[in-house]
Amino acid sequence: MRISDVNIDKEVRVTPAAEMRGEIPIDEAAVLNRRDEVKRILEGVNSRHLLIAGPCSIHDLGETKYILQELRSIADAVKDVFLVVARFCPEKPRTGIGWPGYIWDPHMNGTLDPEKSLRDVRHLMAYAATLGLGLAAEFVDTDNVPRYITDGLCYGWIGARTSESHFHHAHASRTSVPVGIKNSLSGSLENVISGIKKARAPAVSGGRDLPTDSFAMFTSKGNAYAHLILRGTTGGTNYDRESVLHAGRLMNAAGVPPRIVIDCNHGNSGKDPEKQIKVFTDVSQQMGYTSLTRGAMLEVYINAGAQKIPADLTGFDRRTLRSGLSVTDACMSFQTFKEVMKEAYRMIN
Repeated sequence: MRISDVNIDKEVRVTPAAEMRGEIPIDEAAVLNRRDEVKRILEGVNSRHLLIAGPCSIHDLGETKYILQELRSIADAVKDVFLVVARFCPEKPRTGIGWPGYIWDPHMNGTLDPEKSLRDVRHLMAYAATLGLGLAAEFVDTDNVPRYITDGLCYGWIGARTSESHFHHAHASRTSVPVGIKNSLSGSLENVISGIKKARAPAVSGGRDLPTDSFAMFTSKGNAYAHLILRGTTGGTNYDRESVLHAGRLMNAAGVPPRIVIDCNHGNSGKDPEKQIKVFTDVSQQMGYTSLTRGAMLEVYINAGAQKIPADLTGFDRRTLRSGLSVTDACMSFQTFKEVMKEAYRMIN
């Protein structure tokens, strides 16, 4: 009689992270350069602004490469005002049943193929480093995935669904990258600011030792670059000037440096790509007169909008997908993004 793992249907073992990182190296100097630039912006030492832009989630290797190339071109054009970092999300948090992202289901049919997905993701990250383009991703899983991808990131964030999670705060404390924490879906700022304070403090947490891939416990120094991301709420927006000033006051009162990034999608736009434009325009104006707003986040894909995929992907044929369209949140098109960036550049410069 089995007493453990009675609900496990299938198990697929994966190459240890240290071994895979050795097989598919990422240019460390390139990543560290971008990471240091992000830190200087958050500290206010660099007067530029951080801009996290790109797909809601990655799902197609060729399209992702194209997006990275386009972002590199745009980054060059606005580099004296913005540090453009590519939004690169290989896993997706889900409130209900839905596609969990490329790392967990690369074939989009419910089958496991972690060797493919993790290797594909590392190859894409290595390619971004050759372009000199920084990458940013949400930390969804904190136990295993970060060991395969963190060496390719210059920025990370904790989403609204996990912004009050003790384990995510502990991960933020120990990770090597600057981390933003989004306000919760309810919009509570007190709890997320408490989480930022925890992330900035030393912590004890469990994980896996990279060289041996065995369980280990760690003490961390705390992440001095943990900060707030305002992403709107289920009840409305919080990107406006008064909301930002209110958040700054609460952070100061809690003894947390008032560093704020504004997510122009999600609750702030109602996931409407057109409304992202209005939000980003307002945020760009704020950047011109307040030091509180250190950056912004935009969801951008090749074409505008999104395509629906089944919640249960069992047996789904990904070859039926339309090219150039997001499979998760609706995004603004690259053409629109270029026009929006020109206007934001003019407004701030």
